[in-house]
Amino acid sequence: MYKYKLFRMIGLTFILIGVICTAWSVFRIHFGKVEVEAYAKKIEDEIMIEDKVEERKVEDEPVEPIDPNEDPKIEDVVEEEIPLLPPDPEPIVEHQAFQPQRESVPPKVHRSPNELEVLYPERPSVGEAIGTLTIPKLNQTLPIFHGADEEMLEKGIGHYAHSVLPGEADNAVLSGHRDTVFRQLGKIKKGDQFVVKTLAGTFTYQVRESKIVEAHDKTVIVPTGGPVLTVTTCYPFQYIGDAPQRYILISDLVN
Repeated sequence: MYKYKLFRMIGLTFILIGVICTAWSVFRIHFGKVEVEAYAKKIEDEIMIEDKVEERKVEDEPVEPIDPNEDPKIEDVVEEEIPLLPPDPEPIVEHQAFQPQRESVPPKVHRSPNELEVLYPERPSVGEAIGTLTIPKLNQTLPIFHGADEEMLEKGIGHYAHSVLPGEADNAVLSGHRDTVFRQLGKIKKGDQFVVKTLAGTFTYQVRESKIVEAHDKTVIVPTGGPVLTVTTCYPFQYIGDAPQRYILISDLVN
């Protein structure tokens, strides 16, 4: 009789622990989602305000009046024959040692894919909100923070600080927890899109491939030489504890 009561109490204890763990998971997922969505909305509002301020600055710039007495009318301009220039001489190919060195890009200046425009004159600080990631297929918008420490991952998506920023001509790496922001990441397939919005603009990426690698595999964060967005999370998605692998989505900038 005593043993029966003991086993019954142990069984009820395990059931109670299971109920508490389940309730805590539901609570964490629900309120974590609400908090993440609030962060994303706040960041999008800040970006919108910055855009409006820039537009207002452009509108408020004074325009110098044109004096009609100084500028001749188009019909009064006399066309002059422009003499043809002789063709350029053939270039002289010199030894590589005598070729001028290409000017290197100053540190902390990162170029856009066309190599003409500087998207981010300054790098953000670790922990700073830098934009949002929208996943149209999941109808989800998530905040992005610079840095991939636990503090940033608790609030949303972390941007690997040693990678380029979204929109630049190399590999921008984003990471998030599989049990919070990226719970449905496995539904994303080849051809689906990610849309990243920052103060530098809105950048659309199309998924090229997905793969699973070991947790210690660092090949996903290496430079690519082209505008790429790499999104990572732990795998398997339902694994309890520290997951041994990583789920990777690689996408190319299309707009």
